[in-house]
Amino acid sequence: MGNSSSNKKEKEKKGVGSKETEKKEENEKKEDLYAWEKDGSVNTKLKFDDWYPVVEKFTMRSELIPINIKEIRAIMNAHESKRPQNVGMTISKEDTEQLEVFKKRIEEFLKKKTSDENKEKEEKEEKKEGIFLRFSNRSPKDSILRINKEKFEESVRKLVKEIYEAQKKSLEQYSNEAQIVNAIIRALTILTSSQLCILNGDMAMDLVLNSERLFTDFKMGELIRGDDYQTQLILREFNHQIDFECEFRCFVFKDRMTCISQYNSMAFVPRIVENQLLIPTSIVKYWSSNIHPLMQQAGITSYVLDLALVKDSMDIILIEINPFCTKAGALLFDWKSDLQILLSADPVVFRFCQQPHSQQPEHLTSELHSIFQSAFELLKTSSQQ
Repeated sequence: MGNSSSNKKEKEKKGVGSKETEKKEENEKKEDLYAWEKDGSVNTKLKFDDWYPVVEKFTMRSELIPINIKEIRAIMNAHESKRPQNVGMTISKEDTEQLEVFKKRIEEFLKKKTSDENKEKEEKEEKKEGIFLRFSNRSPKDSILRINKEKFEESVRKLVKEIYEAQKKSLEQYSNEAQIVNAIIRALTILTSSQLCILNGDMAMDLVLNSERLFTDFKMGELIRGDDYQTQLILREFNHQIDFECEFRCFVFKDRMTCISQYNSMAFVPRIVENQLLIPTSIVKYWSSNIHPLMQQAGITSYVLDLALVKDSMDIILIEINPFCTKAGALLFDWKSDLQILLSADPVVFRFCQQPHSQQPEHLTSELHSIFQSAFELLKTSSQQ
């Protein structure tokens, strides 16, 4: 009896030890999966000026302009003066002069002639101008509603009706509510991108000075770095041929593309569904023939790139490249539960929205929520008549 009890306790001890060992080994494996973020084998701080010169011919013409603390503070002060509670507030002469210099830089880029390789195309097609503007961290896309909410809301209502009618055949098996929600999500996707096309210096200044996103970034940068804080203004040629609904985020880890996600994960886009086999094949072919050899030659082996289809074509254009790190949005993937897939999937895993949502997205700002509700009620009423 004594020996039996002793053996039982010994087994129990071994069992506990075994579980602890297994847990420890499991944690070590998880840590190994994230080793690339710590050991320097992957550039997790890849910047625009690291990748743009490498693949310049495959993306939109761009220019990088350093912005110093004086210009940053002038922008912040002008932003503050536009707040409703600061009516009558004026900015200093020095700030006004700094903003004029900033504006002229943008206008100079707008006036530059297009590259020689695009001249022949422009002679055959109607020339469409415009640029896209962003800073190192973010774009001022939140300004669209602040500048002219009424005009934006009117554009949403008009486009929603067009999309709702056009997608009926593809979504006939789904509820009317789901069809309406999907039409609104698609309209917002298109308009929040297309309305960032800047045609002149005044438009650029409106976007920059009204952006709360930029103000927050600048405030934080100034708080941390003080007078040493600086950032970069990135001006890019606006490509009117991009199909904003067909944008994709692709994950490349150590010279191998592993995953592709639809960028707008909430939108059911018939074009994507209909070409769900062709799209990933075309993307991998485009990347392996054009982008990969140049990035590999530059010693950049891991990154997240955003690509888009051209309207009415399966041609692809490179939008931008981001660092391969957990700070980059994984969209339809997850940096925790899908990490192994993101690091080593073979063949490439392609994920896209496979059915429309019947509820409005939770992440909408209060302004967009208001526009969404208004468009939903309007279309629901008209569709029932």
